[in-house]
Amino acid sequence: QELGFGFTPPYLAPTTTGPVILKGVNYASGGGGILNSTGQVFGGRLNMDAQIDNFANTRHDIISYIGVPAALDLIQKALFSVTIGSNDFINNYLTPEVTFSEDKLDSPELFVATMISKLRTQLTRLFNLGARKIVVANVGPIGCIPNQRDSHPIEGDNCVTFPNQLAYLFNTQLKGFDDPSSACCNMAGRFGGLIPCGPTSKVCWDRSKYVFWDPYHPSDAANVVIAKRLLDGGLTDMSPMNIRQLFQS
Repeated sequence: QELGFGFTPPYLAPTTTGPVILKGVNYASGGGGILNSTGQVFGGRLNMDAQIDNFANTRHDIISYIGVPAALDLIQKALFSVTIGSNDFINNYLTPEVTFSEDKLDSPELFVATMISKLRTQLTRLFNLGARKIVVANVGPIGCIPNQRDSHPIEGDNCVTFPNQLAYLFNTQLKGFDDPSSACCNMAGRFGGLIPCGPTSKVCWDRSKYVFWDPYHPSDAANVVIAKRLLDGGLTDMSPMNIRQLFQS
């Protein structure tokens, strides 16, 4: 509303057709989650995979309506809001009695890693469908919602700790690097910076979570971030223009 967009119509509404779809569509679903096993108790919910399927249908309709070049330009300029993940905890991991899946056997770390991996695939699919301006929201403090408070009266007036820990674990992985200061491949020193990486060094479990590979060099994941900022960054990254602007000039 603040940006002047108004409310986008729901995808399944029979009136969401023709020129209406050129101004945005809402694919949200009550009970929907990142994982397809989430919200089974609600029956006909649409999880993220199905929501992207529906967007792909809209994309096809837009192309049919205004042609490929105009459609791709419209989609690239469009703002995509992805607010999802709470239900994967509330109506899945935290309620194994109503979730008919094996996820309830997972550790919190493994469950969150599964969510992150799935969401990464889904966001990549959105990107491949032409989306470029994607806003991804954190999971809120779900341990503070009335449902969790009433489900755990032993906590009294406090928020419930474990659900909030799950949300924090998810949000930190959603944001990116877990360790911005230590070497993934290290042998000695508080930050693994005293001895070069070698055959006897210890290597971190997931190098994509580290900014540094060894005592001196960025990790591959950090290099990707650096490259993207060199390609598309503002004046604080590249002056007087970024590499893409230079290439297009």
